[in-house]
Amino acid sequence: MYDFLENWENAAEKEYFDMLQPGGKLKCYCGNIFDPQKEGGPPTNNPYCVPVCNQCLNVYLNGN
Repeated sequence: MYDFLENWENAAEKEYFDMLQPGGKLKCYCGNIFDPQKEGGPPTNNPYCVPVCNQCLNVYLNGN
């Protein structure tokens, strides 16, 4: 049987590891490198949503 939750979890893990940079930083979809411990965050409360940089997070949250 197909497990949607496991598929979402695997996709989120793959995306996170693809974004991972030296020093625990992440590369956002826009290309910015950011420290997820200090800035940015997931744009939704979906547990499988990967974090984005402050710039992208502000665009998502404020539409700017």
